[in-house]
Amino acid sequence: MRVFIALLAVALLAAPARAQIDYRNLDHGRPGAVEDAYPVERYGFELTAGSGVHFSSGAERYRIVPGLAYGLFRGGEVAVHLPLAGRFGSVGGPSGLAGIDLSLLMNLSVEKVGLPALAVRLLGSLPVGATAGEGAGVTLAGLATRSFGRNRIHANVALALATPEVPEAREDVSRWSVALALDRTIIRSSTLLISELEVASVHQGEPWRYSVGLGGRRQIAATWLLDAGLRWEAQRHARSEAAVTIGFTHSFGIAEIMPRRAR
Repeated sequence: MRVFIALLAVALLAAPARAQIDYRNLDHGRPGAVEDAYPVERYGFELTAGSGVHFSSGAERYRIVPGLAYGLFRGGEVAVHLPLAGRFGSVGGPSGLAGIDLSLLMNLSVEKVGLPALAVRLLGSLPVGATAGEGAGVTLAGLATRSFGRNRIHANVALALATPEVPEAREDVSRWSVALALDRTIIRSSTLLISELEVASVHQGEPWRYSVGLGGRRQIAATWLLDAGLRWEAQRHARSEAAVTIGFTHSFGIAEIMPRRAR
């Protein structure tokens, strides 16, 4: 726990970058559950890696999620993530690849006078790996973002069209969820701070799950940023759970992969 708190502090206190706005883009699951309605820029890439530890009465579990997103067209991105999950401490169990996650994000409209930006995301999970469980998962989400000066309000609504059976090491797929978030930009230090609240139904017939989170994103170089978050979840008749996450994002373009030949 102390190690992750230290990493979180490093992420938010690192040297600031200048003239960059990528730190404002909230990615799916990083630093929290809420994302904004804007995709990766057209023909741009984002290489991401997030990690987290979930604490629950000695049954700690970890999760590492490398991924790659690409701006396929203006207002649309595709992404692939390869989550790795497992348990440690006093409780053992399987560990390894927890599926292959594929997603498509499409921005339906940008912000206008009196109207928020709107987008939809289709997320699919394939049951590949030691901790992936059984069955594929499909989730459809609607996203909205509204700016008020340096502040933004976000609303996410998600509905699972198919829910897989997953082992305890992997995060459950919610049947439905509703999340709200407020973020504030600190322009001089290229930093974004966010607070969020989520309500979700994991299993039919069980009480709803409530969670609150705090997080931040900070640009540390022209194409690099760090993010970190704290999250607490509670469900009636169940153990509460805390989580600490940290990750990074590297943005680049096709020209960096295929540089022009010298004439």
